Amino acid sequence: MIRVGIILLIHATMLLGKTVFFAVDISASMKRGFLFDQVKDSLIAYVDRVTRKGDRVILVGFGSDVRIYDEIRINSQVDKIRLMTKLHKLDAQDRFTWMTKAFALVGMKLRELNRTEPDSIKDIYIFTDGINEPPPEKEDSLTFEEIIRRYIGEFTKKNVFTYYISFGIQPTPEIKRFLEKMTIKPIIRPRQKIFIFHPSVKIEVSDTVFYQKTTGQANLLVTIKELVKSEGMRLNFKIVSIPESISIKFLEKPGVTIKNVGSVDTVSVIIEGAKGGPFVVDIGIEAEDRELIFEPKEISISFQPSPGKVPSFLFLFVIIIIIFLLLILLLLSRRQKQLLHR
Repeated sequence: MIRVGIILLIHATMLLGKTVFFAVDISASMKRGFLFDQVKDSLIAYVDRVTRKGDRVILVGFGSDVRIYDEIRINSQVDKIRLMTKLHKLDAQDRFTWMTKAFALVGMKLRELNRTEPDSIKDIYIFTDGINEPPPEKEDSLTFEEIIRRYIGEFTKKNVFTYYISFGIQPTPEIKRFLEKMTIKPIIRPRQKIFIFHPSVKIEVSDTVFYQKTTGQANLLVTIKELVKSEGMRLNFKIVSIPESISIKFLEKPGVTIKNVGSVDTVSVIIEGAKGGPFVVDIGIEAEDRELIFEPKEISISFQPSPGKVPSFLFLFVIIIIIFLLLILLLLSRRQKQLLHR
């Protein structure tokens, strides 16, 4: 059974960010058709646009050997620039593709992080255009079965999401069996014009939603802006963080089924314990199909109390009071005129 993975961006106010592994095939075949440059450009764009303060990025290169090229916690723009420079300088010229050792190295590092940061999100991206091809003298040193025995518990934790992205080649039966046992779904991309992190769906939600204080109900209007062969896929919504003073729940199963370009749907929520306001709520978005790439992954929405309508009985009462006051003024005016005539 394939475990459906999601990518959730952790809210900036949380103490720990997520960890992102980039394990990149650095064999010479990756250079054909400028594939390696496209992969690097995509990773540089990801670091620049997607990573947030507190996130950790671990860059792994695997070819004739495997090593960690950089591990950095993003605390400032300087850290991003340093990592993007490292990615820009990364080269692919190795003869072999030692994939088993790459999974073993990531698994070893993952075990350490799962122990020290058990609640943080770990996203793992494996990029390759080949098969497992260790150097001849290392062929029997490490097998996929051994990696499964050692690290399956680390890769299958609920907050670990692994993406095996293969360019222009289907995984071999050996790799397919390994990925299936590790609950990793392979993603096959063409070598030309790749868009690794290019969104096929863009989501727009109003920054501010008005709610009725009397009923505590609000409707979120979700607009699907762009689609690229994504019809029938489903986006789900979940509360990431809310103020302690209120509680929010979805009226029905929170989701939007994508129909066609520009389709619009609504997501209804119930607010409880809302007094005053405004309130800011962070909502995470996930896709049931992990191949669907979309933006944003998280939205912050401000809930403002709606002005509300004046009840009809109150409106009638006000009208009666106004008429009564006008009658009194009219009587006083007549009384004053009578006194003047005397």
